[in-house]
Amino acid sequence: MRHDTTTRVALLAAVAAALFSLAGARCAGESEAPLSLSVRDSVRIAVQNHPLVEIAREEQHVARGRVTEARSPAYPNLSVSGTYTWLERVPSATFEGSSFSLGEQGQYLTSVHLSQRLFEGGRTAAGIQAAKYYRTLAEQKLLATAQAIAFSAEKAYYDVLLNEEFYAVSRDALELAEGHQSDVRKRFEQGVVSDYDLLRATIEVSNMRAKMIQARNALNLAKTTFLKALALPLTTEFALTDKLGYEPAAAKMGESLSVSLLQRPEVKQADLQIAMQKENIRATAADLYPNVSAVGTWEGGNASRFAFGGTGWDQGWYAGVMVSFPLFEGMRTKGRLVQERAKLRQFEFQKQDLLQTVELEVEQAILSLEDATEFVESQKENVRQAEEGLRLANVRYANDMATELDVLDARLALTQARNNYAQAVYNHMLARLSLKKAMGAIPLP
Repeated sequence: MRHDTTTRVALLAAVAAALFSLAGARCAGESEAPLSLSVRDSVRIAVQNHPLVEIAREEQHVARGRVTEARSPAYPNLSVSGTYTWLERVPSATFEGSSFSLGEQGQYLTSVHLSQRLFEGGRTAAGIQAAKYYRTLAEQKLLATAQAIAFSAEKAYYDVLLNEEFYAVSRDALELAEGHQSDVRKRFEQGVVSDYDLLRATIEVSNMRAKMIQARNALNLAKTTFLKALALPLTTEFALTDKLGYEPAAAKMGESLSVSLLQRPEVKQADLQIAMQKENIRATAADLYPNVSAVGTWEGGNASRFAFGGTGWDQGWYAGVMVSFPLFEGMRTKGRLVQERAKLRQFEFQKQDLLQTVELEVEQAILSLEDATEFVESQKENVRQAEEGLRLANVRYANDMATELDVLDARLALTQARNNYAQAVYNHMLARLSLKKAMGAIPLP
């Protein structure tokens, strides 16, 4: 996934503007306009803002730096050095009665050194290739991190939707209980029902109010978790534009597994790690081969090895080929090769385990999707039947053909049916999302 700087800046500006307008409204005492968020908006904000994604992006810069560093041995190495020396006493010599100085009191020397590696057993080529693999590995790590963040953000979105539905069901149940309590009180005043019926209706209102408070607290916690997943301030006011909804979906194990093996960033990372380790073995084995370099040096000064006293500028150069061959190193390279080959086998075993894990995740996601589909279909009819059951119970109770307990049971059945249906739809949406994650197919902004 490539980082689009323009899109990111525009998105951050939009979010900042929205939050600033909310803060301004709060300070002015005006009504706050919540930030409207769809699933796609939430995923985009999470991927663009999350610190883990930023860390993965910086790793790409590290990888590009490694490629540049790995290429450096392939280029010539040019260096310049200079020295200046002040002698307290200049050496002198006497020849045939004449005395003369051997140099100057202030001596300077300048040299330019050039070297170029010609052969080193393929170490540089292996290093460059390994660095390129690492660069691609960093890209796959960014993709895997972004998909994990997108999954968490979308799941947190669904969690809020589910808890909003639970809260709405509990609130409706409280309103039904209060309405029934009002009817029972009227009937009690008319002497039609006993004080026990009124007491039971009052207790039911208290129970429903307690459940509504619990549902409200769970909703607030889900909202806070959602904001954390998006890396937004936890005090941000927002409203979700998408709703819980059921869309039939089917998946086949063979096709889904094939897609996952092609698209999962983790599988590509495993392949890249194996390829990198093979290059590391090549680079290590290069220590067993000779090193050949071309070298050249130019020197100039009044104290160079080309001068014998005098004040003039003397200069000269030399060039050649330098060859070194390792004869004995105490088995150091052999020991390193044993380690690097063992690491390669470890990476290969890790890939085998990863492939089994991916297959298991795909199978679990498909089974969860099938179970959720059956659950939704069964609970959809249950809600309709529970609504009709409560209607009949209220009619029978009004005609003295049912008891207070009958109405209570019918109302509880409807509440449970609505909660079960919301949970079923949530499970189906989450199963679809989990299957996308298992296949490496979560869409990213």
